[in-house]
Amino acid sequence: MLVALAAALSACNEPERSPPKPVAPDLLAIAESFEAPSGTLARDDIAHALSLVLDVGGRLERVNVGAQLHLVMQGVRESAGDDTSHTESTSAEPGLSPQRGPDLGAQAFGVSGGGWLRVTRICNGWEAQPRPDPANGSMNLQVGFTEAGLDPVIWGEVRRCRYLAPVGATRHRVDLEGGADGEALRVYLGGPVAFDKLGDVVLLASLRVRVTVDDDAFDLDADFRVAPTSGVLDFLVPLPGGPVIATRVDSDTYSLRASNGAVTCVLSQRVCSLSDGSKAPF
Repeated sequence: MLVALAAALSACNEPERSPPKPVAPDLLAIAESFEAPSGTLARDDIAHALSLVLDVGGRLERVNVGAQLHLVMQGVRESAGDDTSHTESTSAEPGLSPQRGPDLGAQAFGVSGGGWLRVTRICNGWEAQPRPDPANGSMNLQVGFTEAGLDPVIWGEVRRCRYLAPVGATRHRVDLEGGADGEALRVYLGGPVAFDKLGDVVLLASLRVRVTVDDDAFDLDADFRVAPTSGVLDFLVPLPGGPVIATRVDSDTYSLRASNGAVTCVLSQRVCSLSDGSKAPF
């Protein structure tokens, strides 16, 4: 759920009234790792690699991060409305937008050839009937755009964002806390994307937060991809020789992709199948 902070656009003929467009972080190296992972997997490495896969994958599942990312991107789309030009000024006063209700909004700034948005998502909290409230924390994002569409990277901070995460039949209390340096949440779109097409792209996300799930606190440092209509597709697993890509095929199977081939591991059988057809127990 999202809330508007303001809806004031700077007029194009008064660019000095807008702050400069912030510089987005560079996620190309992470994107290249997903396309061509540099890590290798030897038979003796598989057990260690799989333990890391289960650790990272379990943490991502516990915070239900895919669903949260979809909510954030929905807010970005709706903050822009159907008009992606943002070249006209508006006299709207700061506050909640009656067209969007209490759950959505942004502050927008015009610059030459485009502009940028500050989008804030107010988190839903832990009540039996969750609802957005500033006491539940927020996700604060920077979103650039030009005539070509959204800039390739959306990024921002996470401030004590509290929400309920369903895992099976249980809903867990999640609290995310990230710094103000713009590294807490970064999303790579792959290139300029039209606002109305944002829901169709695979999102590459980088999350650097302190997490508390119920009474269990841990750091989550993960790079992962999220499908347009579902949860996490795959995620990076750092190994000493470079990262490999892990994909959860189903509840009992993981696939690992390295520079020297792919490995499929069946947890219940405690065995992995290598690309050369051989088997490796773990």
